Amino acid sequence: ALHDQKLTDYYQQAAAAVYHNVLDKTPKVSRANAAAELGLVRLAVMKKDSAETYRVANRLLAGPAAKDDKARAILLLAALEASRGRLQDAIELVKKGLQRYPLEASRLNAGLVLYNLYKKIQNWDAAFAIARNLFERTSDPESISKLIQDFSSGKNLLFNIIINSSDKDYYINQLKTIFASMEENHPFESQQIRVNAYYLLAQLYFACKDLKLAQEAVNRCYFFSDNPEQIEEKIIRLDLLCAIQSNADPSVIV
Repeated sequence: ALHDQKLTDYYQQAAAAVYHNVLDKTPKVSRANAAAELGLVRLAVMKKDSAETYRVANRLLAGPAAKDDKARAILLLAALEASRGRLQDAIELVKKGLQRYPLEASRLNAGLVLYNLYKKIQNWDAAFAIARNLFERTSDPESISKLIQDFSSGKNLLFNIIINSSDKDYYINQLKTIFASMEENHPFESQQIRVNAYYLLAQLYFACKDLKLAQEAVNRCYFFSDNPEQIEEKIIRLDLLCAIQSNADPSVIV
């Protein structure tokens, strides 16, 4: 471990030397200069050196760097505070980045960062509100898929918070509206996203003992072609559980 740390220190020192060399040889108003400044900020974050992180980041923020570079700097400050356990400070920094540079910060997935920070402090209402905003406004299939998987995870607290909440009907109806809106305004580039979305709804309805709606959601996700075998098995198993508990026939005929 000591050897590994020495290697890490060596490479960090070498990287810092390269970044300082770039700063010495390039104009302040250049992408190379901003990239070098950001590199130094990242190195300081890795070392959890608060003073150096803020010193370099504030220098970049006060200078002529492009908006996307400034948004990156603010998000790196947030990463530093999160690594120090100062989650509320990290949240305020991400919010500042989104307020000052909304387009640039959004492209850097600041919304997902904020969503995860709210989960860490167990502010479920805020986390859900951010998730809804991301579902409705994000056209990036990868980000949407991550959110759906996060909600779908049996070990994920948000799933349990929703089904045990006195406002569970509100949350489920919001999810239905969100998924319908996504289909209408942002046609899914990936069929798998759509299948996972309706499987999530089926899970929620089943957990809430609304077996009829659970089976309807199962139907929505089953009758897409070329479902992966793993998800298809989950769909059929959930449908059978609904049928057993409701003394009805399975809606999915294998």
